[in-house]
Amino acid sequence: VKASPWTQKIELFEGAVQNFSSAFAYDFVICNPPYFPVYQRSEEKTSRNTARQQGELNLRELLLHVNRLLRPHGRFALILPTETLAEIEQLALTFSLFIRKKTAVRYMRGKRVSRYLLELGKEEVPLAKGEMCIQKPGTLQYTEEFIRLSRNFYAFMT
Repeated sequence: VKASPWTQKIELFEGAVQNFSSAFAYDFVICNPPYFPVYQRSEEKTSRNTARQQGELNLRELLLHVNRLLRPHGRFALILPTETLAEIEQLALTFSLFIRKKTAVRYMRGKRVSRYLLELGKEEVPLAKGEMCIQKPGTLQYTEEFIRLSRNFYAFMT
């Protein structure tokens, strides 16, 4: 954020969205929500497992709070495993949120879709669909598309 030209306009909050309150609404909310339902919970109690399980925050509750925090024209971006796509598509409609962009993510071309990058909003617009692969086939090299997407987050991608 410090290197961003919008330093004064970006606000980061690390913690439970249930505990977040704000006097104003947001244009854009980005979230890497808990991936796995409680029934897939590991017996090992680590902070990583806690962050990845829906025990503290399920998708319904996440959408409830995102809907509360977004401006009328605001957008919400998240990444989810394929197994939860149908659930979020259904839940989004209950909160009058619409999927605007849906990008299928494959580890490698020819492999199954493992994740979806989604953008939702309160306004219904035509759905933009896309697909991306993380790794080039037969190599240990990342695709140019994945490098462009993630280079600002990983030091080894510069």
